[in-house]
Amino acid sequence: MFKNVLSVILGYVVMVILVMTLYTGIMMALGTEAIYSAPGSWVPSDLWSGLSLVAGLVAALAGGWVCFAIAKQAKPLLWLMGLVGVLGVATVAMSATTKPSSEPRPANITPMDAAEKSVTPVPVAVGHVLVGLAGVFVVYRMKSRA
Repeated sequence: MFKNVLSVILGYVVMVILVMTLYTGIMMALGTEAIYSAPGSWVPSDLWSGLSLVAGLVAALAGGWVCFAIAKQAKPLLWLMGLVGVLGVATVAMSATTKPSSEPRPANITPMDAAEKSVTPVPVAVGHVLVGLAGVFVVYRMKSRA
């Protein structure tokens, strides 16, 4: 039982670390202006939204693999999906009730500023949840058949 709980926690930690790392890398590669929809705006661009969904899928697949590698069985992947779903719904609720920063965005910002002041559009936030669930589910299907 302890190994299963540990596998879910570590799988989720891997997902979070990988998402943060990929987001930072994408932001550095694209530059500030490409990740926002307009100069001075805190609203993410379509390009950023699409790449963030890809990063989420990669992270979910990796988190699922880590979860399975530790647990050595597929059932904890369902627990990981539950965790992703519950925390994802909370994130969607926050996106729906939070307004972007009213101050104009400077030309150069840090990834921390971007995380604090940007607001993910609700449809993209829902997409993040669905992609996270799908990524872990892919690993579950592969491993439950093996």
